[in-house]
Amino acid sequence: MKFIIFGKFSWNHIYFLFYPICGLINNRLTNNLDKNSVSRSFYFFYIQLLSRFIAFIPYIINRQLSKRKNAEKKDKNRENEFKYIYNETKKVLSKSLIKSTLRVAIFDFLAEAVIRIFNFINNKPQALRYSMQTTFVINAMTQYIVSYFVLNYHFYKHHILSFVINIFVIVIFLIIDIAEIVDKKITDYQFYIFVLVRIIQLILSSIYDNYSKQTLLTQFLTPFSLMLFNAFYEFIFLIVFSIPFIFLKTNDTGELIFVDFLKYLKGIKLLISFGILFCDFFFQIFILIVIDRFSPSHLPFGFIISSFGYNLYTIIKNSINNNKTKWYNYSYLPLYIILFISVMIHNEIFIINKWGFNENTKLFLNYKLDEEKSISIIKENDDDEDENSEKNEEQYENILPIEDLSENN
Repeated sequence: MKFIIFGKFSWNHIYFLFYPICGLINNRLTNNLDKNSVSRSFYFFYIQLLSRFIAFIPYIINRQLSKRKNAEKKDKNRENEFKYIYNETKKVLSKSLIKSTLRVAIFDFLAEAVIRIFNFINNKPQALRYSMQTTFVINAMTQYIVSYFVLNYHFYKHHILSFVINIFVIVIFLIIDIAEIVDKKITDYQFYIFVLVRIIQLILSSIYDNYSKQTLLTQFLTPFSLMLFNAFYEFIFLIVFSIPFIFLKTNDTGELIFVDFLKYLKGIKLLISFGILFCDFFFQIFILIVIDRFSPSHLPFGFIISSFGYNLYTIIKNSINNNKTKWYNYSYLPLYIILFISVMIHNEIFIINKWGFNENTKLFLNYKLDEEKSISIIKENDDDEDENSEKNEEQYENILPIEDLSENN
């Protein structure tokens, strides 16, 4: 018996690479645009929301293709008229559709707005020069926990093992984070408030991801159509959100936020802005595709790949430029690998075929179902043979032997 069994892979798993790659490209573009500032943070917020309107293009293409396919099916099956259930319940679904998509848009908008509000009121931007790696693991765990409440997912033995591994990694990351905070002498209270705000953002993002999955399942939407709903709702939210900031000046530059936007709309910065716009779109749409085809619990795959790739890039870049690489950059690499194995265990791609960790996985439940089907088929065949044998015996008993016939004659 194999100790480790891998789940089935498909071409859909390639999306786990697409959205972290878009995230890394986006990160490089944003770093080349300008130094970190309040106006830049708000500018990226506007670009991110505007990028969702690009979903209109693939939405129209997908709709035209589906119409063409439906027309071909009607031509082939003109004699058979199909009456779909969703056509009869269209009025009922429209109300739940608005409610579901509005809820998704609210959590998505709040997740981004809470960071921008903190950046605006924060009077010490230098306090945010370091980000804790502990929040990275919390991001994965919140996806699992929120899925339990929103999508009614159940936790089994292999899920508990994944949580134990995550808690172990959190403890190690926390020790490294504390060592870095002491080394960099971070004493500003704004930094710790930022960490708390960041955790709140991750929780809101996890709720958004899970409600997106629920909406895609219950409302029969595509990722492109859901993104369009988000675009329209959040554009309205953005207008209301922007009103107070029209007359307020930032703490770092002392200028109005929207006046600072003008410097991003000139020359090479305008081209970089368009690059960020399209990267944001592809990043968000690939996340929705993963949620649609898999689940929100699969998203940590991309987060880990992105962090691993960025950390490895930092080490290689420092090596090429003969710069000193911090010790914690090397310590992150094995921890990322452990987290990656943990995510594989949680999502049943990496199955431990021992100690009961395999009992409630989909792969082994399918095995049991196939066994039950085969057993039922065998029983049905045996019952048919018994019935046939009983019928033959009855027919044989009704026929008199030849000797008995001769005696009667």
